[in-house]
Amino acid sequence: MVDAVRLRDAPVLGLSRGVLRGRRWRPVSQGLYEDAGLDPDERRRLAALAKVLPANAAWSHLTGARLLQMWLPHLPASVPATATIQPGQTRPEREGLYVARSRARCFAPLDVDGLPVVPPPLLLGQLAEDLSLLDLVVA
Repeated sequence: MVDAVRLRDAPVLGLSRGVLRGRRWRPVSQGLYEDAGLDPDERRRLAALAKVLPANAAWSHLTGARLLQMWLPHLPASVPATATIQPGQTRPEREGLYVARSRARCFAPLDVDGLPVVPPPLLLGQLAEDLSLLDLVVA
């Protein structure tokens, strides 16, 4: 059984649009579905969303900080997952996903439980744009 399926890949797996829109599957984002029998999980959701990202994209900003188990201030549940791609790549647009192009060329992502995360120096630079100085020091 597959955890997540892109709508365009469904026919290859023998799944129709009707099946994906049924009770057995739940939408993760536009054109992306996951098995409804699985417990909702942040890492599983990010692994599913990674299917719409370019191959060398990495989770970044608040999402990367959560994956690295860094301290963060209380955040609303509506904060989208954030990924960073290399300069010049096309940014996918999906609900619940924000993708930024890196100004730093060719970063080598870390592997955190099978999920790529931008390196800590780049991550801290991204967080510095949005967190207060105190929150950044604690992070």
